[in-house]
Amino acid sequence: NGLEILNPRSKQFMLISSPLKPRLTSNWALTGIQDKNGDIWIGTREGLNRLCKSDWESGQYQFFHYLHRNYDSQNPRAKIVQTVFESSKGDLFAGTLDGLYRYAAERDTFDLVLTQEGASIKGIFRILEDDQESLWISTMNGLTKLEPSGRATQFDKSDGLQSDEFAFGALKCSSGQLYFGGLNGFNRFMPSEIIRDEKPPEVVLTDFLLFNRSAPLRTVINPKENTFNNYPLITIRPDQNVFSFEFAALDYANPAKCRYAYQMEGVDADWIFTDSGFRVAAYRNLAGGKYSFHVRAANGDGVWNDHGLRLNIRVIPPFWKSNWALALYLVSAAVILLLLRAVIIAKTHYEAELRMDQMKLNFFTHVSHEFRTPLTLILGPLSKILQDGETLPENKRLFYQAIISRSAKRLHHLIGQVMDLQKLEHGGPELEREWSNIGHLVQSIVESFSFLADSRQISLNFHCDEPEIWAMVDGDKIEKITYNLISNALNYTPAQKSVDVLVVHHKSIAECGHRKGMPKRYPLFDGNKKELVEISIVDTGVGIASKHLPHIFNRFYRGDHESGYGRPGTGVGLALSKQLAELHGGLLFVDSEVGKGSCFTLLLPISEDEKKDGIMNPPVTVSALDPPTPVQLPAESSAQADAPSILVIEDDLDMGLYIVGELSTDYAVMSVVNGQEGIKVAIERIPDLIICDVMMPEMSGFDVCRTIKADQRTSHIPMILLTARTEEESHLHGLQLGADDYVKKPFDPLLLRARVDNLLQTRKRLQEQFSRQILLQPAQVAVTSTEAQFLLKTMGIVEKNMGDEFFTVDVLAREIGLSRSQMYRKMQALTGQSPQELISEMRLQRAAQLLLTKQLTVSEIAYQTGFSDPAHFSKSFKKRFGCPPSSYQG
Repeated sequence: NGLEILNPRSKQFMLISSPLKPRLTSNWALTGIQDKNGDIWIGTREGLNRLCKSDWESGQYQFFHYLHRNYDSQNPRAKIVQTVFESSKGDLFAGTLDGLYRYAAERDTFDLVLTQEGASIKGIFRILEDDQESLWISTMNGLTKLEPSGRATQFDKSDGLQSDEFAFGALKCSSGQLYFGGLNGFNRFMPSEIIRDEKPPEVVLTDFLLFNRSAPLRTVINPKENTFNNYPLITIRPDQNVFSFEFAALDYANPAKCRYAYQMEGVDADWIFTDSGFRVAAYRNLAGGKYSFHVRAANGDGVWNDHGLRLNIRVIPPFWKSNWALALYLVSAAVILLLLRAVIIAKTHYEAELRMDQMKLNFFTHVSHEFRTPLTLILGPLSKILQDGETLPENKRLFYQAIISRSAKRLHHLIGQVMDLQKLEHGGPELEREWSNIGHLVQSIVESFSFLADSRQISLNFHCDEPEIWAMVDGDKIEKITYNLISNALNYTPAQKSVDVLVVHHKSIAECGHRKGMPKRYPLFDGNKKELVEISIVDTGVGIASKHLPHIFNRFYRGDHESGYGRPGTGVGLALSKQLAELHGGLLFVDSEVGKGSCFTLLLPISEDEKKDGIMNPPVTVSALDPPTPVQLPAESSAQADAPSILVIEDDLDMGLYIVGELSTDYAVMSVVNGQEGIKVAIERIPDLIICDVMMPEMSGFDVCRTIKADQRTSHIPMILLTARTEEESHLHGLQLGADDYVKKPFDPLLLRARVDNLLQTRKRLQEQFSRQILLQPAQVAVTSTEAQFLLKTMGIVEKNMGDEFFTVDVLAREIGLSRSQMYRKMQALTGQSPQELISEMRLQRAAQLLLTKQLTVSEIAYQTGFSDPAHFSKSFKKRFGCPPSSYQG
């Protein structure tokens, strides 16, 4: 029930641990000692407790706990500590039912003590030490001698012990004799008189078994090959894959106490220990190969025969695991791999051809698309000139002629690029080199793009570090390279951004340095003293994704343009530019990052020999494409003030001006060059109709249509999509997005005007139908679902505020989520009425219904329908229905 301490002065015991004051791990104390340091160790049924000398001398009974689950992480289960012993060397041992533990002072914990065989000594009662510093340990299974080396010897009843089980009594006499008490008395002995048998026992094989049946060894030992490394060789066939060995130690003094250890090298990771009760080693399903079986034995005093018995075993694998089968497998695998490789190569070539065919198809499809816009701008104006003849105004004639001229040049440029690429792939034309001032050549091309850059609100800048940089080049080819690079930069750079064109003269390769995107090895770099001229086109546009960079100079390659900005190219310009650069012995490469922009760099060598021997010719005159300088038409048309308004969204300047010119005589036409600006204008101005190109930078026409039709402010506006794409899927996709009509390029201007007139007339008929029916049966009006929802929502708000005399158009627009002007334009487009007219009409219709019920007076009905003055109500009612309210009521 606890632990008490005796006060020698008062001759009284004092309780320091009890069920009411639990300071020990358990109040069931089993043993205790005081070590050389004066510390007291108490063993209990639930671990070991330590009371330091400084604590018990000061009366502070604070115990430290060991071998307890709550306090010792290395021993998760509480130990029953039955004895504590301190050796002559000062080592502290704790004997438990689970084993022997030694105190590690440096870590303040107890470690399990194992014998040389890796076994633990369990069921410990008491520990004594002899004069040779060996520990004698009484247990539930006899007496164990543990030498300092870790060698353990087990004694039992057969050795003369009173019993295999001992008790708690044990002592050592001054003579050195040891006493251990047990169930049947006690044993007394002098440790030095216990003589160990130092002769190791011989190990022999007593039986060999196949499938647990004894088999003569001659059935498994080949007489022609009966040894291997001087040991017997046993051969195991595939049908003998379950076998075992029985063995014994030739120790006649006490054979029951012999111990054994066996190991099949290549199978068993470590020695397997057993005793005389089970002298069998069994194995099954060993893989084919050679193994070595080794058995050791120890006599009753623990003396081992380390040489023991060794047998060599050869397991013959089944035929499917034999060497010839493995060879067949390897040959078959090699054949299969070769076939797979051939299939993969063929598949790769086939897929490459498919990709190339698809790229060619996309290329020719896109080129045909690119042809349709200039064809429209040639055929349309040309038919107009031929049709109107002398009656066509002079400014219109000049405008049409300018458009036809530029469109023809665009077609010529497109065709020229395709032809040039084809020529280069078949050996290419020879360069017509002339001395050219590179700075002047590039500057001329930059200036030709100034109008296009200004129209797109892009800052186009040019800089050359020297007034004159002369090189022997083909000016026409350099013009094509620079033209393509600047055109691409402007195409993929948004408004308010910049494109910089730089020309730099480098005295050597080293001065130029290595750039990101530049190949490590290239013929241009052979010879550090080469002079170079660098032409860089740097933009702050959308950039190019890293996955596209290795391919952008390939023929017909066109990226997927995840940014959504820029018109996809034909897949010819960059491939042509790179080949033209290499034809000059130069290099064209790119460095780009998505969201930051791109830098295309052209490096051209300047030969010293050419400098000395060449003739300085005058600067080459550059014949770049003419800069677009269209005839200035009014930004807004000169049609009548009440004419329907049309918004044209077209990124091609000439096409946009052409459409504006064709429609401006009868409609108020507005024009923008990209989808985002078009959406902004549509929301602000609420036009009566929108004409939008499909293939545009920033936003495609499909994206514009989707946005317009999804916004309640603009969902009612009819849309016509213009496209050079002729496939039915494109047409169907546009109609599914809500487009009202689809016009393919090239188109006849009369056809476009007819489509515009039809849509506006259809919208006008819907307005008339709504004006007649919407107040009575709004859900049956033939308008789109989005417009029906808007109208029903508007009528619901008016109905809800019918009796509020302060309910105005401003309140209605605020609740709908539109500005007053947007509300006015949308209602006018849908119903032909203003919002105020709609509110008044609904109030008067409600008043007419209430008058027919004859339950309220005229004044009450006036107030109930939102009129603050009955006289004004009567006047408005008479104007609407042709009679005063009293007469209508009857």
